[in-house]
Amino acid sequence: MKRLGLGALFCGWLWGVPFLLIVGLIRRDADVPAGGYLTAALLLNLVVPITGLLVARLLNDRFWSGQFKGALVGVVAFLMVLAVIAGTGAEPEPDPEPSPRVSRCVQFSGGHSCPGG
Repeated sequence: MKRLGLGALFCGWLWGVPFLLIVGLIRRDADVPAGGYLTAALLLNLVVPITGLLVARLLNDRFWSGQFKGALVGVVAFLMVLAVIAGTGAEPEPDPEPSPRVSRCVQFSGGHSCPGG
């Protein structure tokens, strides 16, 4: 029974967290605020493997202890990649040339005249 519970926790983490991440990223462009989905996904991504590792250690289950250790290593790697991606955020490109200053008016046909005479 204990293995079934740990397996359900692992599979719930393995399928639930990516689902929340995908939903949060899709809804980020919609009018609905997606901060709740993304925050929940990132928190669950860290909390569930730690909880599973602690429970597996308390139950002396070596198989699930190893699975949750591997999951925790994957979570740390995921968060490091996410930090690198967030750190290299796109900055707006500076204008290569400033707009030229208009110093005189050139009249053209069509009834438009220069402002100020």
